[in-house]
Amino acid sequence: MKPIHNNFNTRLCEDFLCGRNKRPLFGVMWEPTLLPPESLNIIGEKKTLKPDDIDEVELSVMAQNILEASHAWRQDMPFSVQPGGALQWMEAICGCEIVAANGQIWAQSNNKEHLDLLISGNISEMWMNKLFDCTKRLSEDLGSKWFNSVPVLHGPLDILYAIMGGEEVVYCMYDEPELFNKAISAAASAFLRVSKKLASILKPVSGGYCSRMHIYTKKPCVTLQNDATYLTSPEMYKEFILQSEKNIVTGLPQTVYHAHNSSFHILEEISENNSTVLQITVDTNGPPIKEQIEVYRRVKEKLPIVLSCWNFNDLERFMEELTPEGLSLTFIPAPDGCKINSQGTFDEILEWNERYDGYIKYWSGRNSM
Repeated sequence: MKPIHNNFNTRLCEDFLCGRNKRPLFGVMWEPTLLPPESLNIIGEKKTLKPDDIDEVELSVMAQNILEASHAWRQDMPFSVQPGGALQWMEAICGCEIVAANGQIWAQSNNKEHLDLLISGNISEMWMNKLFDCTKRLSEDLGSKWFNSVPVLHGPLDILYAIMGGEEVVYCMYDEPELFNKAISAAASAFLRVSKKLASILKPVSGGYCSRMHIYTKKPCVTLQNDATYLTSPEMYKEFILQSEKNIVTGLPQTVYHAHNSSFHILEEISENNSTVLQITVDTNGPPIKEQIEVYRRVKEKLPIVLSCWNFNDLERFMEELTPEGLSLTFIPAPDGCKINSQGTFDEILEWNERYDGYIKYWSGRNSM
């Protein structure tokens, strides 16, 4: 396996973080480590998972196999893997049951009991230590030549969403704000404790680190994910969520914030939490692209952004209508590996690589004018 760090543009990545890049960065947001490993994928009837059901060696081998395949993608950004396996790590650590059946893994909760335990600071040491063991094993196996990243960690609001359900989360903000503030503070403390330890396990590659969103940073990086922010208004976000996220960001070396365009109405407020980069998954059922572009333009004045697109039309419209400084554009291919054509090559890889070469040629000509 050749070193993965030969396959990205270090200088361009550093310029992006400073908003000095003269063309957008282009890459892929390919995440097959979000799929269950084989031992969990084959479970038929519902099974409540225990930490001992998770094999750190299996997760490491899965990640290394994905690294082998990742060399086919042409891109400016580094590629990293993680001990993911579709596991809901933070939900498990914060008391939820983790259930597997028919190739799916999800978290479920006994609302009141789990919320009380979380607020009291009672989290699962067994699940936490299993996550640390999986991350250590992968880091040791990858060494200093391939990027290992902190895996998917759902943030404080997503943790409460898993425990309480979306409807109850919103009711709690309105009807029991004191209880909600205690809960969000406890969830943020658990997230910070876990993510700080994970960041300390990572090893530098090519003078830096890589987030699970494939963002190169000079310090160990954690991806903070709060998909459930779509439930909040700008006012509610600033009152109940922003400070807990600022506390997390302050306590970590560097942070990439992951959101979806379903939260585009509060992206400007989210950009105030002092994260290093804001990554936005541009789902096709989101708001009108024209309205999104106006928001992205304003957010990009505050911090670099990554727009991850499910299709080339959206990606190319952003390329044309947004200035390149502090902009990265990534394509989201199928996580399960794409379909192989008659020549034994991935069709999506061929199309992406052709498009990538075209983008580089376009910007080379544009910048030389």
